[in-house]
Amino acid sequence: MSRVGRTVSPRQTTLLLFPLAFVLAVMLVCGSVTPARATPVREYLDEAQATTIRIELAGDQSAALGLIARTLADLDPRAALDVIARTRRPSDAARSLGATAVALAPSDSDAAADAAQAAGRLLMRIAEAEQRALEQELLLWEIAVLGEDALSAAPELRTGEAQLAVVLGLTESDPAAALALVETWQLAGGPRDEAVAAVARQLAPTDPDQALELVTSIASARMRDFTLWRMAEKRPAEESTNIALRIFDPLVRSSLTASAAAREAGDDPDAAQAAALGVSVAGDSAVAQLAVATAETDIERALSMARGLPERPRAWGLARIALLTARETPALAESLLSEIEADAETVRVVLSRLAEAEPARALRLARSLPAGPQRDAALAAVVRALAPSDPELAEQLVWEMESPRWRARAVRPLAGSLAATDCDAATALLGLVLDPGAAGRIRADIAAVAAADDPGLSARLLTSLPPSDYRNDAALEAAAVVLREGGPAETAAQLAAVGLSRDIAMRWLLPELARAQTRSPINLAEYIAEAFPRAIALVDVAREMLEVKSTARPAPDRARQIRPIVEWEGR
Repeated sequence: MSRVGRTVSPRQTTLLLFPLAFVLAVMLVCGSVTPARATPVREYLDEAQATTIRIELAGDQSAALGLIARTLADLDPRAALDVIARTRRPSDAARSLGATAVALAPSDSDAAADAAQAAGRLLMRIAEAEQRALEQELLLWEIAVLGEDALSAAPELRTGEAQLAVVLGLTESDPAAALALVETWQLAGGPRDEAVAAVARQLAPTDPDQALELVTSIASARMRDFTLWRMAEKRPAEESTNIALRIFDPLVRSSLTASAAAREAGDDPDAAQAAALGVSVAGDSAVAQLAVATAETDIERALSMARGLPERPRAWGLARIALLTARETPALAESLLSEIEADAETVRVVLSRLAEAEPARALRLARSLPAGPQRDAALAAVVRALAPSDPELAEQLVWEMESPRWRARAVRPLAGSLAATDCDAATALLGLVLDPGAAGRIRADIAAVAAADDPGLSARLLTSLPPSDYRNDAALEAAAVVLREGGPAETAAQLAAVGLSRDIAMRWLLPELARAQTRSPINLAEYIAEAFPRAIALVDVAREMLEVKSTARPAPDRARQIRPIVEWEGR
């Protein structure tokens, strides 16, 4: 039976946690963990932990406790263990226990090993074999610093698979230790190739000689070529060229040589050109790539190389040089466009950059194009560049455009620029946009900008939008704008709640409120009625103070719909 929709009885829950509870009791009695430290971060995490008692869904509670425990692991392992003892879902408890094991390892390797073993036993309680194996592999990556002791966390994985997971997880932080494990465990075949390749790539920036020596021991030609390519990316251009000579596949060797030649263009143009001319596969493309790279330091040489190529690589090279020179030498960029039949996107981007330096020249070129999508695309690029400095002229150009798509793309940056000083003028442009979705996004942009001076107007614009992702994003941005301008936290919360429920809005907004330092995060968290988003918001504040990298945000509304569906534990 699938875990989805499965109910776990109190007796089953006790069985799930028995191995964990035993290990935690031993650790606490032995006093193997560091005493608690009173800090603001701990205050937020303690409050988050207290809040979890009120979370009704067992899965939500387990997720919150797991996040709290993993955040606490480095700060206070004893407190982390206390939290883990309350965590009911095996995967959450196991990963938290793994993080605590890593934190304990420098001071008490025995306690760390016991924690890793207990984490592995917890994962054995997951019903689906495939999910169980995935969780065990993930845990091994996270506790790889434990080395041999980590293996007990994956009792079901084949020995070679478990050892490879540990080596790969350890490679980034300690490649020498990872290599030592490869030799100690005598990995062979595909697992050895994969492990050695990972170590070689990691060593390449600091010890290229050892990395190259390791690559020679890789049996798979494909893996060897791929590893050499990745190593070459981390070495100077001259070394990359030499590394390319070791590559068996001619296409890979040629691509790497061309890339290395382009990187060497500024330091040794003669050597770079010689390398590019020696490329055996797609040699003209290699020279064109080198010409573009050379344009930054020697424009005459770059133009000579590009103009000496056949038609297609010549057009590609000259178009890229036009893109590079549009801001600094607009006359040259215009001249290069006249030499080739550039595609619409290239013309659009070149004119956009030209408009930043010489708006009149860019406008003349755009108007000289025949009527149609390419002309409208070029005018849209000019409008984008002119919007901040000359909105009146930019608005006139919008009226010259026939394509609804390009007109909408031109109106959006213009409306955004106008909104900072004249929201009425910005919203008046919406009549030029036929697509309702595009018009809604523009209105959302205006609402976010308007929040700085007129939060009430921003709220009215937001409430006029249909429920959508862009309304949610604009509501949160408007709230952040209010805070950056020193506005009241209550006003920011009201704006954020236009797009989302108040609890979810405050859950995402709380770190921003904390950054603004207008109120205590704990006091602000009291505005979040639901326990789950309140606990997670407090953890977010703590993690931000610790400078822990954030993970991708879920879509809040969708997450609220899914959580009850996938809930499998009893209450």
